[in-house]
Amino acid sequence: MEENFLRPDFQFEKYIADRLMEISDEGERRALKEVMRETLVPFYEQTSAYMAEIENRLEQTSKKQQGRYEVITGIARKDRIDLTEEAMVPMQYGDLADMQVDIEEMKEQLSQGNPYAVLKIFFKMSYAQIQQIEREKRTFKGIVYTQDGEYPAFFSIERNQSYLQKVQKLYDAFMQNAVSWNTVCAPYLYKFFDVKIVKTQCPADEMIQKITVDFEEYKQYAHFDLIPVWNIRMVEEKTGAYPELTIDQIHYDHCIYKGHFKEGRDYLAVNSNVKIWNLYRMDGDMHILCDAMDPVRWQLVEMGYDVRNKNIYEYPVFGNVNQQQQFNCIHTYAEVKRYISQLGYENYVELLDIKVQQEYINRNYETYGMDAFIEDEIRVSTKRPYMVFLFQAKDRECYLNQDVMSFLVSKVQWQIPEFHCVGELQ
Repeated sequence: MEENFLRPDFQFEKYIADRLMEISDEGERRALKEVMRETLVPFYEQTSAYMAEIENRLEQTSKKQQGRYEVITGIARKDRIDLTEEAMVPMQYGDLADMQVDIEEMKEQLSQGNPYAVLKIFFKMSYAQIQQIEREKRTFKGIVYTQDGEYPAFFSIERNQSYLQKVQKLYDAFMQNAVSWNTVCAPYLYKFFDVKIVKTQCPADEMIQKITVDFEEYKQYAHFDLIPVWNIRMVEEKTGAYPELTIDQIHYDHCIYKGHFKEGRDYLAVNSNVKIWNLYRMDGDMHILCDAMDPVRWQLVEMGYDVRNKNIYEYPVFGNVNQQQQFNCIHTYAEVKRYISQLGYENYVELLDIKVQQEYINRNYETYGMDAFIEDEIRVSTKRPYMVFLFQAKDRECYLNQDVMSFLVSKVQWQIPEFHCVGELQ
């Protein structure tokens, strides 16, 4: 007869006593009873204690505080950035500094035929217009001003990648902490360009003080004073007590006490030199399970949500968390429509219809993947049918319509990787 020795109500001592009574020889029974008392019973008690500790740890972990982990993005004018305001901060604090051009480095790059980045610019244009200006590969005229004079120059533009790389690093942090990724709604980031000087007569011994560029018909859309902002800050905290070995006797449990954290915020550990196996919050404390046996000074991503309660921002901000329940899986058109509506952007675009096509004739895509840096991980086939989402804009003149539509389509793409999802505006 098989017995489940780990059953909570299993009476081990009674079981042993019953089995001993099945031995007819009194001497053998006495000898075996002594062996059981000195070896098997203590082993069973120790094993039961370990199992109880593991079950308790698993129960506590399952009841851990679930984070919100919402990423909120926006743009703001440089002169409106308040560094004492923690709700939204620059994605790159270097954007706040005045323009500084290393003219010797610039001259060296130009001599090798490489354009040199001198400015960043935001084009307040639709995605279709952005595509057009990229295809043109235009060279624009401008002037370089120094303390001694002004010199003509020629400039090109190239899509800025530094902000998108910040999003990719954030994705890596989510993966490192075993937190489910939500596509970041960042419509502004795809409209930032690097302005690169191609040619100039500026002498190498003069200091550049100012640069102007004539973007001709695009002049009305060009903004040099806007920078990306989001609700993410980097903070540092040290392990609050000496790390303890975990139940597996392999990893170490690092605890940062709740007093070091701000109420209503989420945190991720991003130390590159530490292998993190798990991270969770319990009773307000952060527990980090890793290989480091000594205390660690942790680099933490801090996500705050105070921006939702403020109306001080000139430009709209965009979050990436569903307004209602999360979907585990999408099976029907109705579920797709409900999923999109719950993302909360019907004030920009409204889904009208969904079509499935084996071929997509319109190669001039109106949407792009906001998870383009990880698409290869979820799209294993190049010959997938197309799922075309037809949207209607609430304001046809809004320059963000196609970008918001791209976010919605990117979110659905995660749910149905067997299709190639694209969007169109009617």
